[in-house]
Amino acid sequence: MATLMQRKLPPWSSDKSRTEGPVADPQHIYAVLPSRRELLNHFQMQGVNTVEDAQISSSPCGRFHEYYAPGFELFHPHAGILLIGYTPGRSQADKAWRELSQASEAMPSLQRLIRCQKQAAFSGLWTQLDAQASHCSLLLHLGLDCLSECEAVSLTSRLVFPIFRAGKNYRIGSEYVKTPWLIERAGNHLRELTTLTPNLRAAIFLGDGQAALASARAHLERGDLPNHVEVFVLPHPSGANNGRISQFMKSPRTLTDVRVHL
Repeated sequence: MATLMQRKLPPWSSDKSRTEGPVADPQHIYAVLPSRRELLNHFQMQGVNTVEDAQISSSPCGRFHEYYAPGFELFHPHAGILLIGYTPGRSQADKAWRELSQASEAMPSLQRLIRCQKQAAFSGLWTQLDAQASHCSLLLHLGLDCLSECEAVSLTSRLVFPIFRAGKNYRIGSEYVKTPWLIERAGNHLRELTTLTPNLRAAIFLGDGQAALASARAHLERGDLPNHVEVFVLPHPSGANNGRISQFMKSPRTLTDVRVHL
């Protein structure tokens, strides 16, 4: 478990987000979003074991379909920083379902969900993400060594579970803020999550270019994030975004470059 650096923290930092060493029981860190609490039991009772068989809902236009993947409904109630991706992709969903199938049914459901999240959420992206956050002095500003494996950071996505369009991963584009089903579904999630995270002081949206910036601003305008929360945007650390990441890392960056204002 990563620890916070031993230096003066920003004035908003809470002792509850400090980590002095390994946490004996990780179940004390995690909680399940109330609105998603019954999904795991629902699909297991139906004998579902793949993402393709776990559809939750569809948009009225029929273009977007939402599927359940175990573990993504978790959050850290005492976190000070919220890390917000797009929506889990098929590979992440497959990893989560595979991990669930390997976990003992005698294991408590929360523990199984924790295993799924650790295996699948932001899988393979942490090194690049931490490098970007360090490059623009965001880690220094937040008083962190890293974003990965840190009690201070709660992981989520704008759209909690996988969203597929025409059977393929949905990547947020310019239509996101213009599609009520997408923006409202994400906004409801962010409002629920931030209400349940009273120590929250910063939110980091991941995304690509102007679409990511527009989505962050849209959620601010809608009031989906509390006014006191600082909002930042970083390039999404996936391999598909290597060109933008390279451009970001080659030039000097400051907090001003990644901070979002209305």
